[in-house]
Parts: sequence; C-alpha cells; structure tokens
Amino acid sequence: MLDSLSLHVWSLIPAGEDLAAEVAVLADLVDPETRARVARLGGPVEQWSVAAAHALLRGMLSRLAVAPGEAPVPPPAWRLAREDHGRPFLAGPAPVPPALFSLTHTRNLAACALILGPDALRMSLGIDAEAPGRQRDPLPLARRFCHPREAAALAALPAPRRPEAFLGLWTLKEAVAKASGRGLQIGLASFQVEQDPPLLRETGPLPGPPEAWMLVPLEAPPGAALTVACHAPGLAPTILRRALIGTEGLREALTCSREPRSSSTGIDQTKRAQQNGQDQIIN
Repeated sequence: MLDSLSLHVWSLIPAGEDLAAEVAVLADLVDPETRARVARLGGPVEQWSVAAAHALLRGMLSRLAVAPGEAPVPPPAWRLAREDHGRPFLAGPAPVPPALFSLTHTRNLAACALILGPDALRMSLGIDAEAPGRQRDPLPLARRFCHPREAAALAALPAPRRPEAFLGLWTLKEAVAKASGRGLQIGLASFQVEQDPPLLRETGPLPGPPEAWMLVPLEAPPGAALTVACHAPGLAPTILRRALIGTEGLREALTCSREPRSSSTGIDQTKRAQQNGQDQIIN
C-alpha cells in the first residue's frame, strides 16, 4: 500500500499544436458525462484543458488506488459529484486506500493533486494553475481582491516585477481557497499568505494554526504558475511530482514503475519526467 503521507502532483502540457488530436485521446480516459461536457466547449484550447485535468485524475486513481491483488478500475469508471460549494469529490467506486484530490486547468496546462491513504480524510487539499496574462500592472486587482498586506507587498515591488509576482500570489490564494472547500466564496482578502517563503500568515476563517498549512509553488511552463496547498495538522506529506508532456507522456506515466527518484528543485522536472516517467521527490 502507498505511503499515506505521499501527495502526488501530476501536471500535463500539450505535446504540440494539434490539440484536437490530444482531446480525442484524453476523452477515452474520462467518463461519458465529462466527455459530453468537453464536446460542448467552444474550442480545442478549452476542450484540451478540461479533458486533460479529468484524464489526469482518473488515470492517477486507476494507477495508484489499487488494492493488492485486485485489477485496476478503468479510468472512465471513476465518478465525480459536487459539494454544495462546488468542490468535486469522488462518488464511486470507493478507492483503496481512501483518496483526496484537487484539480486545476488553465490554457495549455492541467494538474491534479492526489493524497491516498487513511490520513487523507484528515487533510484538505487545493491546487491552482494560472497561465501568463497580459503584462499590465496588477496592483488594482490586488488592492481589490487580496489582503491589504499582500497588496502592500506587491506595491513595494518595481512595476516590471509585479505581473509575475501577482500570478504567484494568486495561485497561492486560490489553492488555499480551494483547500478550504469554499473556493472564492471564502473571500481572498479574509486570509493572508506570504510568498517568500510561501506560508500562511493569517488564517482568518481558515482552520489553524498557520503552521498546519503547507504551501508549495511548483515548477510550471514559462510564465505560468502552479501551487499546491494542503492543510495537514500533525502531518508532513512528501510531494511526488510528475510533469508530463502530451498524451504519450501520460500513457507512459500510467504504465511505468512507481519507484520514485529523488531530486532537487533545480532539476528540469518536465524533461526528466518525460524521459523516465518517474516521480520527483521535491520536499
């Protein structure tokens, strides 16, 4: 059985410009309801991001949530439902061991965070990805939506550095908000995070204490931001990271060895994962 303190984070980017071809492959990994939802979306960029996130989740569950001696559940067989505040949860079949997950997708980037084991029921989990936006001063947005001290820290930076810093700040905030189970309804100004080092400074309506929260920015494609947040009182999950490229990279990850490889955060995780399909231990 897997270590109950392992937090698996897989991300996926397209292998090329033919997103429609990748969507067709990803659609085979999701349930009929999600497949129909993807088909209704406006274009290949949005179709790819939604299909990729759900294919990651179902593929991870089929790969990792397997009882000893049992056959894996086919990826399309996993069913989701939503809580009152909109957070998805696993409606069936019951994974072995218990599972906690969070999904995110943005332009040309999808990711899934997954904790397996009895300790998963004691945790809260959120992940957020953001694609690079237009290079304009984000200070008005920060002052409107973020904690006053976060906006003040952003204002203290030189203007050219603010867009990248704001993108990182926003993914920290959204990951925490998603972990709360309430999403943006919690009010992003109601709690305070710091970026260097990444931590929760003021919990506001969130469960405390702040040190029970783990906030980890992860390597992302150039200009993008990706952060996972985990409320794990009394626990210290190890993040096992896989950065995958295209449907072929996902296929390899679903069939390769589970043995992790240790690495420092300085290694090009996307390149290494594509080469050997193995986890990168990054904390």
